[in-house]
Amino acid sequence: MRPQHQANSAARNRQRPIASTRSHAGVARDLLVGEALYKMSVALGVEIVPADSPGLFKHNPTPTEKYNRRHELLNQELEKDKLNERLSKGVEYAYKTTKKRTQDGRKKVHGRKSILQAMFQKNKMSASVKQKLAKLFKQRDDGEFGFS
Repeated sequence: MRPQHQANSAARNRQRPIASTRSHAGVARDLLVGEALYKMSVALGVEIVPADSPGLFKHNPTPTEKYNRRHELLNQELEKDKLNERLSKGVEYAYKTTKKRTQDGRKKVHGRKSILQAMFQKNKMSASVKQKLAKLFKQRDDGEFGFS
């Protein structure tokens, strides 16, 4: 056997490093990042194998496999953009409809409930204490006192 042929067969028999992931969503957040990562994996000789679609980042793909990879990554990018749009519209709607105010009078949309509000909702207080707290919470939400 010629030395060149022996080197080629040894290279073919050598296993490629494999990086496995649970999902292709964990590999790339959009099409451009996914394609760049794929090209880098081909250049380095590392195969990326997502558990939900094992042939997605296959080296030397057929045209159909190449199309499927791009379609999956593009679909993931679309889902991410739709989710961002829904969240931003929800925040806009909350700004329009909220009656809660911060200390300086701006509308309050974000933020967490205080410990007293959480206890109030879990019914761990007597009725008279609840009524007094409800009045205080309303004053606080209207911006009369408290932290923003």
